[in-house]
Amino acid sequence: MKAYAGAVKLRSPEQNFGETTAIAGDYGPMLARMNAAARILCFSPHPDDTEFSAGGFLAKAAARGSYIGITVVSDGRKGSVEEVDEDRLVETRKREQDRAAKILGVNKLTWLGFRDSEIPEPRILRPRIMESIRSFKPDLVITLDPNLPYEAHLDHVYVGRAVMESVLLHSHPGIGPGTVTSKRPTLALAATSRPNVIVNIDTVFPKKIQSIQAHESQMDSSSYLLDTVREISALYGKRIGCRYAEPFIALTAEEMHMNIFPQFQPE
Repeated sequence: MKAYAGAVKLRSPEQNFGETTAIAGDYGPMLARMNAAARILCFSPHPDDTEFSAGGFLAKAAARGSYIGITVVSDGRKGSVEEVDEDRLVETRKREQDRAAKILGVNKLTWLGFRDSEIPEPRILRPRIMESIRSFKPDLVITLDPNLPYEAHLDHVYVGRAVMESVLLHSHPGIGPGTVTSKRPTLALAATSRPNVIVNIDTVFPKKIQSIQAHESQMDSSSYLLDTVREISALYGKRIGCRYAEPFIALTAEEMHMNIFPQFQPE
């Protein structure tokens, strides 16, 4: 199967932003590609995952006029450590996700409806993801990085892998449902430990926090969650000379298949 073609070239240390330590401001060709996206589609394993991982970037994209969709894969019914009426929690989390999306300026919110903690493996999930991508026609797809070294939540792993496979195989009409009428999108994996893009979110950080706070059922009486978001955002902000930032690894399809040199990119 011809999944990609073309020569590759080595990224310089300045281009391979994830390997630099002190560059002031937003930088890099993949950041430019992300910022140029007119249509952005996010896949969130659970309600709130997108707000935590990419809320700042989405708020900036909405301000630029991008058309943004969030597809929530599971229903969020397991989002409590106490005994609760799960069906009522599902409805609560839908309302919270709707509020959060409006705060960020999201245009379209879709639910795939899988039961929380029971999202199927990528081979089964991939047709639904491919259909969503081919219907939405995004320039950029965002989801969580499934390759974190110690990620034990299979909902995150399965969604991330299914999205990666769907982007890679997008241009093959014989694979998956839907009609191929758009080019293969760029993929950005959020909440990553090996970023090649770090986005300055200083101007929209309050919106990111507000969108997270919209998920009231997930907030406890302490400030632990929000303090953690502030600390991580500040850590990445320090790397690029701003106050708050979000990390991503942005990939072309050519970098997702038999790529034994991850520092290479297509010509």
